[in-house]
Amino acid sequence: MLQKVPAELCEVAGSLVKLEIHNEGTRLLVLTGLKRLVDLTELQLQDCQLDRLPSALLALTNLRTLDLQHNNLRTLEELLSLVHLRRLSCLKLAYNRVLVLPPSVGVLRSLELLDLCNNQLKTLPPALFTLHRLRRLLLAGNLLCELPSEVRALELLTELDLSGNRLESLPSDLFSSCLELRILNVSRNSLLSLPRGVTALSHLSRLDLRGNNLEELPFLKYQKALNFTEKDFFF
Repeated sequence: MLQKVPAELCEVAGSLVKLEIHNEGTRLLVLTGLKRLVDLTELQLQDCQLDRLPSALLALTNLRTLDLQHNNLRTLEELLSLVHLRRLSCLKLAYNRVLVLPPSVGVLRSLELLDLCNNQLKTLPPALFTLHRLRRLLLAGNLLCELPSEVRALELLTELDLSGNRLESLPSDLFSSCLELRILNVSRNSLLSLPRGVTALSHLSRLDLRGNNLEELPFLKYQKALNFTEKDFFF
């Protein structure tokens, strides 16, 4: 139930690499103390009632993992200020109130994991699909009606979670370019069909189709070829 980052942390600033604050809903008002923790590689600020990205993050140039889940973030316009965090590979922003993902997300060139689950996103900017190092893209529990065809640019994706959205279809390009996919979750949408190109995903080991409006699964005969068993296949 902290209201500020403890000044005492400065005493270990030279050796501290990981900091977790789970604040149980108490608003964390003062974060200037973070600026001295320049060797941090992992920072978690959960349930701190944050409504914007802290400016103190600019000083944490060694940061690899940033976890701001369970806050009150509505805007991510400050993402542009994170351009100096060149080592940032993991960004977790689930369980916030983000309405729009700004084009500035494109500056986070080193991202391998982006978690935006349980926000209020209706669209995705083209800049998102310029993050060619992305391996895990988690977008469950949003308001997405469409997955842009530009997703084909994310050729290293191994996990894509689109569950709990409003999708009626998936772009066929997803299955012709994102050939490294191992986990695909499109449950709880409004899908009427699944593109036949899914059979090209030779590494796919987990597929969740539950809670859709599917009338047929023409690719079932390829189940063995897709390397998954009944426990990994949900419909």
